[in-house]
Amino acid sequence: MNLVPSDISALIYPPLLEVKNLSQEFGGLRALAKVSFRVIPGEIVGVIGPNGAGKTTLFALLSGFLSPTYGEISFMETPIAGMRPDKLCHLGIARTFQVVRPFLEMTVFENVKAAAVFGKPTRPIAAEINRQVDEILESTGLFPLAHHISHSLSLPERKRLEVARTLAT
Repeated sequence: MNLVPSDISALIYPPLLEVKNLSQEFGGLRALAKVSFRVIPGEIVGVIGPNGAGKTTLFALLSGFLSPTYGEISFMETPIAGMRPDKLCHLGIARTFQVVRPFLEMTVFENVKAAAVFGKPTRPIAAEINRQVDEILESTGLFPLAHHISHSLSLPERKRLEVARTLAT
């Protein structure tokens, strides 16, 4: 048997995320059927498929916006299936949406800071939050726009802001 690096990681580290037989039905319509996979720490995983394949449903289940009809979801070996999105956010699971909805009258910095504060289970230290927000803005290329009001951003900039807010949680 030849082991590739990710196989070796799977032997050493428990999965960060594990999905077993995840299924979702809406009335008589089966959106997902017995989906299983695991994500090992450090792995980058993509989900692809045609329209109607269940990608959005999968992410809604992983992020707590839907409860599965059946199946298991574990994050860091803790069962999370059916957990509310705010509780998952405090564990470190967040998602973005296709339609971006920043707080339009707040600056880019304020939008990311709001997400950073919300994403912490305890009240964070302001200086530490500000440093984290600066780092996220730098890494997403939004630092030069930190003091711009969000409604003035272009759609691609708003998409980056959505990613920055998600990272901040």
